[in-house]
Amino acid sequence: MKTPKKPFQNYKWRWAEVTPSEGLNNPLRLLGVLRAMYRHQGEMKSTNSIFPDLKRIERETNKMTGEKVTLARTGKRNLFRNSDRYWKAVGLLETESRTIQLTPFGEKVAEGQITQTEFAITVIKTLTLPNANIESDITEWQKAKLEIKPLELILEIIKSLYKFFGESQAYLTPFELQKIIIPLAGDKAQMQDYLEAIDAFRKDKLNISIFPDCAPRSNDKRMVREFLLFLSYYGFCQMIKGENNSTDKFFLKSEYVSEIQEITTIIKTLSIEKVVEEIRNNQIIVDAERRKILSETYARPEQGKFRKQVLKKFNNKCFLTGENLSLVLQACHIIPVKHKGSDTIENGLCLRADLHILFDGKHIRFKSDGDIQYSEALKKSVSYSKLPNRVAFPSFISIEAIQWRYDYY
Repeated sequence: MKTPKKPFQNYKWRWAEVTPSEGLNNPLRLLGVLRAMYRHQGEMKSTNSIFPDLKRIERETNKMTGEKVTLARTGKRNLFRNSDRYWKAVGLLETESRTIQLTPFGEKVAEGQITQTEFAITVIKTLTLPNANIESDITEWQKAKLEIKPLELILEIIKSLYKFFGESQAYLTPFELQKIIIPLAGDKAQMQDYLEAIDAFRKDKLNISIFPDCAPRSNDKRMVREFLLFLSYYGFCQMIKGENNSTDKFFLKSEYVSEIQEITTIIKTLSIEKVVEEIRNNQIIVDAERRKILSETYARPEQGKFRKQVLKKFNNKCFLTGENLSLVLQACHIIPVKHKGSDTIENGLCLRADLHILFDGKHIRFKSDGDIQYSEALKKSVSYSKLPNRVAFPSFISIEAIQWRYDYY
């Protein structure tokens, strides 16, 4: 196998920042902070008025995840002065503004007009290296005529591993990404080169010591893992813990193959707006997301008991439509079980089956005062044009749970 060459001395992959801001990739934390920024638009990035919001988000998200991520900072280490490139890189924050100013795309994500799935796929399709917000050597990338969409490339490689080597080999580790994929990408490798190199490495037939080191610093290695974590957080990969962070395996599940095939075939040069439109109009992606939601719903061991209790409390009527046909009624968790939501009536809503899917797909969002926000896609749908804009929550529902979901989900 041909040994790859570095396109230039400082070639590396950096995830949206000069140094990693661990934990920001988690959707709970990203959305929580994004919605705090939305409320403070127009203020200087150094403002301390956002500190109480960030402190609350820090406390609540750390409790949910078991992590200790610091979000509430002041002065020169203010989260937006220190890490605003993160939100710029994924298209959420205006690049030139000195104040907190979301892009139109960022505002729609914050408002729930664009769902988490639509956001994630858009980032996969549009995040490009070199990152103009952080790279000091853009000209070196240009001289090498090198442009890489790292998240999309990772998905294409794992999908190809699945196709040629089977489900058990359809994964990447941060170590493999760092030592094999990134050097080969810098030398404009073809898919066959990636597959042969990974297969040889796993059979102890590849001497990676002769490959160039494209992550010489400890921060560089941490950055590499962020690309895989993003795909894991948004459900495209499943992480299986290894002995350490570098040997964690990020697997592609067989049920995701058709969706990833469609994601990778969306035209690479489309604008953010066009990518979102393509996602909404792609039936395979839509069906795949629906199957994910349904599989999560029916996999819950206490779902039957929970359904019985919630439907009884709601008098066997859909909370939004009044539908009373028991066959199509389901119990929905306000705070999902995977985020430590309880199987109690305080944490449940009775919704028609299709509305349950839309609720879990983040197309329907309830504010604690009873106002309802619908996604951009749902508002354009004729079938759902008569849904109410406001509801009155029954006294047994936890308003704290409603607020949690509005802030983080």
